[in-house]
Order: sequence, then C-alpha cells, then structure tokens
Amino acid sequence: MVGGFIVAGFRGVIGTMWTMQDEDGAPLADTFYTHLFANDRKPQASDTAKALQLSVRKMRDAGLPPKNWVPFIHVGI
Repeated sequence: MVGGFIVAGFRGVIGTMWTMQDEDGAPLADTFYTHLFANDRKPQASDTAKALQLSVRKMRDAGLPPKNWVPFIHVGI
C-alpha cells in the first residue's frame, strides 16, 4: 500500500510492515502531527521521517514492548 502512495506522487509515506496494535494509533498520530505542525508551520514531506522517529521513540521510552513500535516504516524522502 505504501508503494501505491509513492507512485501516486506522495513524497513521504508512513505505513506498517504488519498489523499494529489499535491502541497505539491515536498516541502515535498525536506525536507525529504535533511535530509536523509545530510552531504553526506548514508541514513538509521531508519532516515525515523525523516525525515518525519521534513517535516511535516516545512509544519505546514509555516502555511499550517491541511488537507495539517495530511495525512502523517510512518510505520516501
């Protein structure tokens, strides 16, 4: 699915390698979008990898097991 978004013209895409835990979606998205829209700036495709890394790091620091934070990937710039 991620490859389809890249082919369609998206410059940076996040996805999962396998099923994620439902309860992780909202906190991950909150951290991700907080970084992308920090300081009222317009989000840039080049910021998506860093935003995902920060989101996954927050999950790891919270002590969640690897099955919760390992599936996430970034494809693109």
